[in-house]
Amino acid sequence: MDLELYGKLDLVSLKQQTMLCFYGLNITDPTVYDLICIDRSELDTVGVIDYYETDEETNEDYWGSFGIGYDMDQLWVLICGALVFFMQTGFTLLEAGTVKSGNVQNILFKNMMDACIGSIIFYMVGYCVAYGYDDSPDANGFIGVEDILIESKDYNSWFFQWAFAATAATIVSGAVAERCSIEAYFLYTIAISAWIYPVVVHWVWSNTGWISPFNTDPDVYAGAIDFAGSAVVHMVGGFCGLCGAIWLGPRFRRFDRSSTAASSSKYLEALIHQFEFGHNVPFQVLGTLILWFGWYGFNAGSTLAANGAMDLASKVAVTTTLAAAAGGLTCCVMARIFQHKWHIPRVCNGILAALVSITASCAVVSPGVAIVVGFIGALVYYGASNLMEKLEIDDPLDAFAVHGCGGMWGVLSAGLFGTDENVRFAGYSEALWRDTSHGERFATNLCLVVVVALWTIVNAGVLFATLRYLGILRISEEMERSGIDVHEHGGSAVNMSKSYIARHHSIKRTISPFKKLGLGIGGSSNGSGRTIDSGVEEIGDDSQDSHEIHEQALKSGNSNINPLDDILEEDLDDDDDQEEEEDNVFGL
Repeated sequence: MDLELYGKLDLVSLKQQTMLCFYGLNITDPTVYDLICIDRSELDTVGVIDYYETDEETNEDYWGSFGIGYDMDQLWVLICGALVFFMQTGFTLLEAGTVKSGNVQNILFKNMMDACIGSIIFYMVGYCVAYGYDDSPDANGFIGVEDILIESKDYNSWFFQWAFAATAATIVSGAVAERCSIEAYFLYTIAISAWIYPVVVHWVWSNTGWISPFNTDPDVYAGAIDFAGSAVVHMVGGFCGLCGAIWLGPRFRRFDRSSTAASSSKYLEALIHQFEFGHNVPFQVLGTLILWFGWYGFNAGSTLAANGAMDLASKVAVTTTLAAAAGGLTCCVMARIFQHKWHIPRVCNGILAALVSITASCAVVSPGVAIVVGFIGALVYYGASNLMEKLEIDDPLDAFAVHGCGGMWGVLSAGLFGTDENVRFAGYSEALWRDTSHGERFATNLCLVVVVALWTIVNAGVLFATLRYLGILRISEEMERSGIDVHEHGGSAVNMSKSYIARHHSIKRTISPFKKLGLGIGGSSNGSGRTIDSGVEEIGDDSQDSHEIHEQALKSGNSNINPLDDILEEDLDDDDDQEEEEDNVFGL
């Protein structure tokens, strides 16, 4: 039977594995799946030798059922890829709520551009660098080759991997928020999507990567376990963010130790609050919950199959849930003990740090151990965040503490807690769970942590240092103090100013958002100059003053004069004085 005729499998893909195993529907009982395993020694230059003899009609029925299973696998990957992309919404809300109100449009813009730029770059270059053709004469363990512009037509894989690539770039935007120029942002996003991130993907997840468990002959034991990307995605994004934060320097007055700050409790309270809580805590909570939701696509979707993998995917969903819950509770208690408050942003970051930590080990640990992984991940985050504060490295979203440090712990936890039974259940090759010891797996994962950290620091460090040398890395102090939105995006993202401010009692009684004072719009006039709203009793004589103002405007020949102008001007002057006073509080 020639498998190439069915367009599903070919000799090249079959030979990538020692044993090819797949599920097919039983032709006599459609409710039963049969496991079919074929040793590569049974393959010839055409296909499978003497596997199953059936008549033509039965054969068509069987492979038709197998085709349905194949499509189910494809659909599963598409759905999970969409969930991973939906995480961009979570990142956007989280970052928009954490930055100051004058920089919201800027962070929204950058998150949208992450998806747009990342899509084009990953299509043109990134996917080729990450995977390439395994059977190419130039295939190697460092970088993928010969699959530019998805020549392989592996659209299903590209879509899922692109969603991951967009996540890595978005992590960096949080670390450099509120002071990185748009030009620098464009350049570093291109570099990460085309080079820094895809190279690490090739090392760990391709069939030829030097430390990939899917390589039949990796350079380090049987390869490293990073099931869904604690190192590949989160360490890369976190360490790139760290380099960007260092080269950019802190935000204006972020670590203010001046005499003004020390002597003014009002100044100090306002300054600390805007850096600690951002401007919109509800956005941060919504963003965190959306990210938690999307993480089920991130982790469970990394099974890359539905047929025969739903038990594994379900287990992954359970370990992901338990780790996140443990991380949130841990940071909740830590903040209460050390900061003396029920600190919502800390809880959010504790959940995210735990999710990052369980990403590598979600398939190879038991549910009980997942709680331990999440607990330690939250402690790692909390300690790293405070260390960054001590070192005066400004990371607005705690991206390095959450993703960089959480990612390191996640990879180490996979080597530390992954048992032979769980590694086997996760679908890894026998070489990883039978021929490799527990210590060797941990050593391999430790090697991965060190190499990914060095690779990212060197490449991102050179990138951000070059941008700073060229003078395009950071915005001006004036722009930072007044808000990037005003300079780059035409104004504030959210305008909560009152349209009308009227303190005179007669104005308050007659003003309506749907009519102009004295013109009877939205109501009727009784002929005496007093306005009557439908269903509302007639306004008393004390509204006469405002009506006389309007009459004087009409007699002067200028019907465009608003009778509220004098009052509004006075009130707006008061508002300006108040804003100036608030600015003085922040030293602006």
